[in-house]
Amino acid sequence: MVFVPSRPLKALKKLRAFFVYKLFYTNHYVYIIYSISNDVYYKGYSTDYIMRLEQHNQGKTTYTKNKGPWKLVYAEELYSKKEVFIKEKMLKRQHRQYLLWLFKQKTNLIK
Repeated sequence: MVFVPSRPLKALKKLRAFFVYKLFYTNHYVYIIYSISNDVYYKGYSTDYIMRLEQHNQGKTTYTKNKGPWKLVYAEELYSKKEVFIKEKMLKRQHRQYLLWLFKQKTNLIK
């Protein structure tokens, strides 16, 4: 049996309002974590970078599973998902020298 709301238009408007809120009023973060044991950086994005770091350290992600422990070294707040994807893609192409320079910039939330 399929659930059909008694007021489908009203339900649709509420659902649309929720997604618009999530899209435009949720902060998005690009983050970089560092594996002390493997001397490697991992770049990613999240709406909650602290929780995401915990997931990496608990082995809940495929790439970072056996490379921990991880330390958060960079986080930058961006205001749209599009900006975050562009920034993450750019960071994944950068060399270590650039990353070391980036960690010292004002945009880094981790000091």
